[in-house]
Amino acid sequence: GGVMGRNGGVIESKADVYARFVEQGNIRAGKSIFIEEASLHSELVAGDSITIKGGRGELIGGEAIAGKMISVSKLGAVVETRTELIVGLPPEILDELRKMKEEIASHADVLKKVKQSMARLIDPKKENTPDEKQMLLKLYEVEKKYIDLLANTKTQYETLVVSYEPEASAYVEIEKNLFPKVSVNLGKGKIYNSELKNYNGHCFIYNNDEGIPSRTSLPPKKKDNKE
Repeated sequence: GGVMGRNGGVIESKADVYARFVEQGNIRAGKSIFIEEASLHSELVAGDSITIKGGRGELIGGEAIAGKMISVSKLGAVVETRTELIVGLPPEILDELRKMKEEIASHADVLKKVKQSMARLIDPKKENTPDEKQMLLKLYEVEKKYIDLLANTKTQYETLVVSYEPEASAYVEIEKNLFPKVSVNLGKGKIYNSELKNYNGHCFIYNNDEGIPSRTSLPPKKKDNKE
């Protein structure tokens, strides 16, 4: 079946997750994620791999994170939708990122509810009662606290994402089309950004022998971090 995540739901499994399509969804798998048609503006986190193939095989928008490999038919979109991939994360870093993602989502949810409560109390057509004024002051304090918490957690997340030591054999495979506005993070601040033009044809993205993120028609050689 499909996953529609507009209400903020999360699908989580210690093993594999299979879906026909995902839209604005949030999937976390201890092992791998398999999607047939498309992942649209979703957050995918897999300990091993993410595979989007069989039907349209599209990964458009959102963020996809995998410990070892991401393989899709089409990556990005003609309309230049920003799509972010992170591959090669060691298990302990992946766990840390998962926790941070949960914290970010939790802080954002609290902030949303606080803002809704404040909106109900702020009415320019009438004056607030003393109790309502007191409540507003408390809500302003909570809002500031969670804005700071959210900003700090996002900063920690971004720092971790650009500093991890990547799995040497990590790669991204694209079978048909690579579109603009796609970024692939391969660890240690090594990021491949797709060009402004489309690239058609089977290709791979990984750190080459010099450690430079590259797009090539050749699959990566098998290697490990001990070399």
